[in-house]
Amino acid sequence: MLIRNSLAYEIHKYFQEHNFLYMASPIITSNDGEGAGETLLVDDESKEYFFKQKAFLGVTGQLHAEAYAESFKKVYTFGPTFRAENSHTSRHLAEFW
Repeated sequence: MLIRNSLAYEIHKYFQEHNFLYMASPIITSNDGEGAGETLLVDDESKEYFFKQKAFLGVTGQLHAEAYAESFKKVYTFGPTFRAENSHTSRHLAEFW
């Protein structure tokens, strides 16, 4: 916890000091950002009221960062991404930063 806190602080500090704009990319999204089909599906029992379409845990913040970069040029995003890779080893995590 202390290491992650220190790393996140230093990353944000660096980008802020270099005039980057932080953008929070969505964690729940309706698209498969990289098209690889290795997304984690958000399953909601009340589909008729909630998403009305398939929703996934985000695999990348790239799509949103690119859109923001068109207007603001210097942007960054920092947050978790999720992959449903078919691997059962300790080297493949479903969530990573």
